[in-house]
Amino acid sequence: MPNYNKVILIGHITKDLELKYSNDGMPICSFNIAVNNGYGDKREAVFIQVTAFKKTAENINEYCKKGDAILVDGYIKQENWEEKDTGKKRSKLVVIANTVQFMNSKKDGTDESKDAGEPVKDNDISF
Repeated sequence: MPNYNKVILIGHITKDLELKYSNDGMPICSFNIAVNNGYGDKREAVFIQVTAFKKTAENINEYCKKGDAILVDGYIKQENWEEKDTGKKRSKLVVIANTVQFMNSKKDGTDESKDAGEPVKDNDISF
C-alpha cells in the first residue's frame, strides 16, 4: 500500500525563536505555530511544533519573530525518547519543515512573502 506524508500549514509563530546547533554543528530551529480551524464561535487554535534545519533554520531565526505569519511545507515525524529520571518512554509528533515562506506584508501593502531556504532531505537530519 502506498504512503504519503505531507503537511502544508499557514499560521502565526507563538513565541520568539531560538537557534540551536547539533553536535556536528547543524543549525536547528524549533518553534510552535498557531493555526486556526473553523470560523466564528466555532473557531479554535491548534498549536503545532515545527522543526527546521540548516539555512532554513538560520533564516527563520534571523527574519521571524513572535506573531509573524509563516507558511510551512513539510512532513510529520514522530520523536521518541526516554525520560532520564523516570525511564518513562515518551513521544510526540512534530512537523519537519522542508520549505518555509514568510507571509508578512510590508507596511506599503506589497507582499513580502519569501522563501527561507533550501528543502531539507530526511537523510540530512540526525538527532
